Amino acid sequence: MKKLLPWAALALAAVLAVLSACALRRAHRITDLSRIDRRAAADQLFREARDAQLDGNATRARELYERLVSEEPANSLARLQLGILLQDSLNDPIEAMHEFDAYLRLAPESEKSEMVEERRRIAKDQAVRLYGKGGDAGAPVDIGAEAKKAVAAVQARLDAAQAALATAEAEREDFRRQAAQLQRQVASLQKRLDAFQGGGPSSAPTHSLSEVFLSDPLPDGEAAAGGAPALLDAPRTYRVKRGDTLWKIAQRAYGDASRNVDIRNANLDKIGPKDQLVEGTILVLP
Repeated sequence: MKKLLPWAALALAAVLAVLSACALRRAHRITDLSRIDRRAAADQLFREARDAQLDGNATRARELYERLVSEEPANSLARLQLGILLQDSLNDPIEAMHEFDAYLRLAPESEKSEMVEERRRIAKDQAVRLYGKGGDAGAPVDIGAEAKKAVAAVQARLDAAQAALATAEAEREDFRRQAAQLQRQVASLQKRLDAFQGGGPSSAPTHSLSEVFLSDPLPDGEAAAGGAPALLDAPRTYRVKRGDTLWKIAQRAYGDASRNVDIRNANLDKIGPKDQLVEGTILVLP
């Protein structure tokens, strides 16, 4: 038995080695597939950017090239095309120089290196003409300082956009509060409507609709269109009946007995001490 143990250990080690090799090959295969997928996506993005560039849509092309460069900073071809776009179509020589420099670092032995170096020289001359102040056209200019100015200008636009966004957010919050208030009003109106349409024994009015919401009479005693009382005219009023209290009236009118305070405040000259009501009194319902 003791003689078999070393052989069993060797066999187990061999099996583990085989399994490890299979797992490693599988991992490499998955990694290769991921790399192929990323490459395919990058190629697709490059084609879209190139098509936009050829169609004359420089802004869209720049957006796509910059996205590709952010995802693949070592993509020398994308950097070259972005530099050419910035120089030829967008008149941005400083950013173009940045992309040309990146290309030369990534592909120093490229057959395009001489052409890129010439483009970089031309971009520098363009920057001098654009940003040079006084003196000859070839006067020296601090490209770094001009780049900082360009960054500051973009930052200013960003700050303005963020301020506008904050204002829009505040306005949206105000509209949201207004909407919530209107929703509460609609809910209160719906409660009253349900009460008057027979929403249940507890909410059903004990008087007719015209009694509970007695509108101001129309001129010359005319009735509203269709013979219905003009119940929507403002202000709405209520004629006090025997046994009424402010709580009962508020429950009938609003579906909320706590609104008795609103009725009291609107009729202080018609309500006696301890909220006493006189039958026949016309109360305003706010």
